[in-house]
Amino acid sequence: MSYNLINQFKKDNKITPKGILFIFMLFVIVVQSAIIIYSNLFELEHHLGFDASSAYLQAVEIWRCKSLVPSTFALTTTLGLDSPTPLAALFYGITGNIFLGFGIANIILDVVIAVIFYNLLKEFKLSAFEIALGFIFLLCPFMTPDHFIDNNLSYFAMVLGEQGSYSVKIITMLLLLWVVVQLEHRNNKALQAGSENVSHNNIKLYISIVFATLFSMLTAISSGIYVAITILVPCVFYYVFKIIYKNSLKVLKDYGFIFTMAQLVLTFACKAISGHIFVFQSKESSMVLTGIYEFWHNIGSLIMGYLQLLCGISIETTTSLFSFRGIIQILSIGFILFILILMVISVKRIIKEIKQKDIDFTEIIPYTIILVNIAIFIFSYTLYDGYFFEYRYLIIVYLMQIVICLKAINKLSDEHIFKALITFAISFVLLCESVGLFRLYHEKTIDSDTLVPLLEEVDTLDVPIAYVWGTTSAQMQIDARNFRIMDLNLVYRTLTDDTYQRSNRWGDYLYYDENSQWTGRTVLITTLDDLTTLPEFIVNKYTFVNNYGDYLIYVSEINPFDLTAFDNNCTKNINFMYSEGVDIGEAELDSNGYLVADDTVSGNIMNMTLPGVEKGTYSVTINYSSDDNNSDTYFEICNLADDSVIAKASASTDNETIINNIEVNDTSDLIIKCFKKDGYSLILKNVHINRK
Repeated sequence: MSYNLINQFKKDNKITPKGILFIFMLFVIVVQSAIIIYSNLFELEHHLGFDASSAYLQAVEIWRCKSLVPSTFALTTTLGLDSPTPLAALFYGITGNIFLGFGIANIILDVVIAVIFYNLLKEFKLSAFEIALGFIFLLCPFMTPDHFIDNNLSYFAMVLGEQGSYSVKIITMLLLLWVVVQLEHRNNKALQAGSENVSHNNIKLYISIVFATLFSMLTAISSGIYVAITILVPCVFYYVFKIIYKNSLKVLKDYGFIFTMAQLVLTFACKAISGHIFVFQSKESSMVLTGIYEFWHNIGSLIMGYLQLLCGISIETTTSLFSFRGIIQILSIGFILFILILMVISVKRIIKEIKQKDIDFTEIIPYTIILVNIAIFIFSYTLYDGYFFEYRYLIIVYLMQIVICLKAINKLSDEHIFKALITFAISFVLLCESVGLFRLYHEKTIDSDTLVPLLEEVDTLDVPIAYVWGTTSAQMQIDARNFRIMDLNLVYRTLTDDTYQRSNRWGDYLYYDENSQWTGRTVLITTLDDLTTLPEFIVNKYTFVNNYGDYLIYVSEINPFDLTAFDNNCTKNINFMYSEGVDIGEAELDSNGYLVADDTVSGNIMNMTLPGVEKGTYSVTINYSSDDNNSDTYFEICNLADDSVIAKASASTDNETIINNIEVNDTSDLIIKCFKKDGYSLILKNVHINRK
């Protein structure tokens, strides 16, 4: 379809009112584009949080390791390949700035989305006027105000900026849909407008098929069958409806149906490949159906999630009606009402055309996608934290609503004032929303005044690693993740919110899990309240340095933390009596973290589990101190599966027992046991496990 933008909106060499409205829509698009570009280039470092900081960190690790799936990074729900992350890693390597690198990657993918979206709208036979309005829908940066600096899953953060987790998925969905619509039109001979046109359209079709297939394979390997569920399965239902409408099984020979089924098979094959090569299962592998107790709650959360996606509702009942945010929220509700009005108009028209057998049946596809997706989300449990619906799942529903609304406007007569009024109203509302949300977004940022100088001081302390401990503050957990990407000069390990024995292993790097990787000088960042929850044998090794706000900085000349029971990636493991997997029963640890068993204690006083020890030859060194008459103390190394003894040795007067040539024939869970009799004291210090 070719558009002459000048002549289309002129009459008697004068711009028509429709032309003026079109120019206004172009102005809105320019403003929205400027907001998106500026936000990506200059705002990302001020809006971090859980998902964003993890995505940025993964990009850094990809560049450091020169691997798309770096072994130094703990994955989350996907491999991250169907996101801006790999592209951002490249630009990070070029620019040296992860925020700028990610912003550039986002902008490039936004352009790709726009190009595909434009071609899709053209395929639905929409004019330049409706396409311009469609871009206003598409480019409105719905930035959910509740999550500017924590865990932003908004439309903007998922599609247009920040971590852009869904940008490549959206590209894949739109490509697949575009191909199906093209194939449908080819079946209907709607493109037979001359041999040259047909040849050109064939080339475009073949190119789109190739890219749709490649992107579909990428998303299947990285994220499993999510795209198949949201696009391909609805397309299968579309062809079922078409069979009923046509009353013919010949529909099964349609190129679109064949393409859809081929893509489904390819998706499951790629998911299997991903599980085999990367030993990774995407999140949908653990999806469950909604139970009776959560069913109505799930439906309510789905509705609230849709409102939240378009910024029409807040989490807390604290937003003043006449506040700036309150006005933006009201505008969002008005926009949603406009969508519903156009949906009703469109549905009414579609029903009429179906009855009259006068319909381009491809117009049914967006409705099918919406209905199938809503059905899936109603009957599968998709709540976050048992309360919130993950509204990012509804992005494809919103995109299909755009197509439906544009088609409804397209069918309205230019002479009908309602067409101009609702087009202007939507354009004006989304302009106000775009500017208003950006203002809120720009004003609410992370606390750089506190965090930046804190991290600058940590950099002066000459340490490779800083531990962050905080259980009393949710903000502490957020900032702890932000430290990792705000300061790339050293490693920040976030200790989990329930124990100092483990670190976060979800969207985080995996450096220094094992104590033997670094035994020297370390930093601890915590708060005064959190410091009191750490054991004495940790706290007494640290000296206070400075404080920034509520955050305190401490430094130690040794590393007292061990965050794993056993790490096969290390040739040497050091386990303390307080390491993960150590069971000392009712015994207590002294101020050094040593297990003290006095002369009244006897029996099995310590069990140290070593999970997943790989095949190999090992030696174990147990360090302790004891009375001279400790010859009755002995140690056993057993296979946890059957409790069979692999090796055994007695204590010595050297306060050190070394057990050599321990053969592990297959990956096994091992356990080191210590036995003593009463009548003498024993202090267990640590255990060193070495692989030869």
